[in-house]
Amino acid sequence: MARRLAEKHEVQVPAWIHLYVSYRLNCIGAKRMKVLTTRIGDELMKDLELIEREEKAERAEVARRLLARAVKDWKLKKALEKISDGAWTVRRGARFAGITYYEMIEEMAKHGIDSGPTLADLRE
Repeated sequence: MARRLAEKHEVQVPAWIHLYVSYRLNCIGAKRMKVLTTRIGDELMKDLELIEREEKAERAEVARRLLARAVKDWKLKKALEKISDGAWTVRRGARFAGITYYEMIEEMAKHGIDSGPTLADLRE
């Protein structure tokens, strides 16, 4: 962050300032983060750069958002599979996916997964 501000205002900032600002941002008021390094293809890199420009965000932030979204989607998909197979209850699947019980019922309906008898079925 300090480096970006320095570049924006064309000011020379000592290296220790960058380290201090990074340390403060990572340790105070923010969750401690781990470093993930990966190789990606040219097409994916172009897509990331496009998203960076459109969202006006840094590459690391864009990658974090996309990765968080992918993990959330994967967890929901996995929970729906387990519920559909009868291995998990709706409540357990919802807890795993990080959503409420009622949201899980809605997701099950969207994906055509039977959630048991409806109120109309019980009245008949």
